[in-house]
Amino acid sequence: MGDSIIGRNNDGTLNEDYSKWCYADGTYTYHNMDELLDICVKNMVNENFTEEQARSYMK
Repeated sequence: MGDSIIGRNNDGTLNEDYSKWCYADGTYTYHNMDELLDICVKNMVNENFTEEQARSYMK
């Protein structure tokens, strides 16, 4: 990952285990995997990719 998308610890250092969307300022952005899946799936669904297909792809 490039530095621009890497998560950061609360002291500002990079945390290369997570992206900035999952981990920001030393805090996890989502409480559980289902919450993350709900957000991702909502953004993946289109005329060629159903919600069921998106959920299956993410798991």
